[in-house]
Amino acid sequence: MNKILVIEDELSVPNNIVHFLREENFQALDAENGLIGLQLAQQNNLDLIVCDILMPELDGYGVFNKLQADPETALIPFIFLTVKGEKEDRRRWDRIGGR
Repeated sequence: MNKILVIEDELSVPNNIVHFLREENFQALDAENGLIGLQLAQQNNLDLIVCDILMPELDGYGVFNKLQADPETALIPFIFLTVKGEKEDRRRWDRIGGR
């Protein structure tokens, strides 16, 4: 079973995503901020991370950078979930090595 981590501080968003993922037989975990998400990513063998950008404690860019710096988590596919869609936001993603 594929294991997916959803990191999002708005409680209704991860609850909905996790619910739909579980209905499709994925094992879904959720974290309410970047620090908790980072810990869960380091403790679990994940197949995918879906992460908000704007969060307290540690934002999505910080989560991504820390995961990329760790050989154990660097290859986990990572999707940003965000309302930020301006050109400058996409350029920042390009600058930090997004694919």
